[in-house]
Amino acid sequence: MLKRQREGAAMSDPVLREAGIQILAEAHPDQPPGTWNLVRTALDDGFRSIDQRLKAVGPLQPDRFSLQEANERLDALTQRRRFRP
Repeated sequence: MLKRQREGAAMSDPVLREAGIQILAEAHPDQPPGTWNLVRTALDDGFRSIDQRLKAVGPLQPDRFSLQEANERLDALTQRRRFRP
């Protein structure tokens, strides 16, 4: 998540991603084409998930820590899970 936060969309550049998948496909010609579609989907879903988390949580600040804030977030998460069916 930190890398995505620092590099942004450049980290998931579609041209570079596709070039990487093509290299993998050439290195493993015995794999069916559907394998590479799964890789594409996994990467897309992963980046989408990271972007949603960064949007929900806000910017990560790994050099800053507050025990009180961490406990408040944990308590809020616990409360939400308690009321789920």
